[in-house]
Amino acid sequence: VSGHRLLLAGLSCCLLVLLLSGRGTGEEWSGELVEDAALADTTVTVAGNLTIQDGVTVVLRNSTLEFADNASWLAVGESASLSLWDVECHNLTSIEVDGGSLFMSNITLPDAELRIANGSASLVAS
Repeated sequence: VSGHRLLLAGLSCCLLVLLLSGRGTGEEWSGELVEDAALADTTVTVAGNLTIQDGVTVVLRNSTLEFADNASWLAVGESASLSLWDVECHNLTSIEVDGGSLFMSNITLPDAELRIANGSASLVAS
């Protein structure tokens, strides 16, 4: 029985290591996002500014959005959609929505400006 318990303990440790190694492995974006993306439990690093192109849908949950430059902006294009759920943003100074839509819930976004031009934004405070 003790050998069986040791085997189970070893398997449990291996599973835990696999789970932890997969979490927050990261994604890198730069310039323009031209394909739909749905990510969770990760860190997205953005080199420079980021534009979500027309018609693209991006959903980010339980993650960190880290801009490499200190004064970066993010633009949501015509008919594009950005949803941020439980996301912590760093080095983002401005979000501009021009014809697209933005949804934010439980987001950490210190000192950022939000500009809506011919689009929509939904903010849920928690």
